[in-house]
Amino acid sequence: MAQHHQRVIVSNLRSLDLFLDADLHQVLIAVSISWQMGVVTFWLQPIISSMMCQLRTCLVKVILETGYYEELALIKKACQLIEEAGGHFVKTSSGFADSPYRNQHGETVGYTLEILKIMRESVSDKIEVKAAQGVRRVQDAWDVIELGVTRFGVSRTVSLMAEYDQLYG
Repeated sequence: MAQHHQRVIVSNLRSLDLFLDADLHQVLIAVSISWQMGVVTFWLQPIISSMMCQLRTCLVKVILETGYYEELALIKKACQLIEEAGGHFVKTSSGFADSPYRNQHGETVGYTLEILKIMRESVSDKIEVKAAQGVRRVQDAWDVIELGVTRFGVSRTVSLMAEYDQLYG
């Protein structure tokens, strides 16, 4: 059976059960805001571990929604727990949550370079880091690549590629 490049956002074990019969390629796990606020961070690892046992063939990306974190140390801890649980990616945001971060052009972004650096340094090279909601220009791409980010989302692909062609021919 062909593997579909289907994505599913899973917010808890009950919703995961709905998708176990699907032929999935990747699953996005959105971390509960209560975890992000540091209330019950110790629950993160067992929940993701339980999901990973059921999702052995899927690529699992865990979305942190970094804009909600008040303490950067919690981002580091969450990334470490995700790696311990067997996750494949740590991702800055879904793009749907409000973010307090702005780039130098005044646009809302889902991360800061400091946050990406913390995420990259918090996990081994086996875990990938995805910057979401913020790469809009060629320099943005170079900045996140330099930090060791392995993937990033681009919502303005046409303008980014036009800028790239203008800069590099």
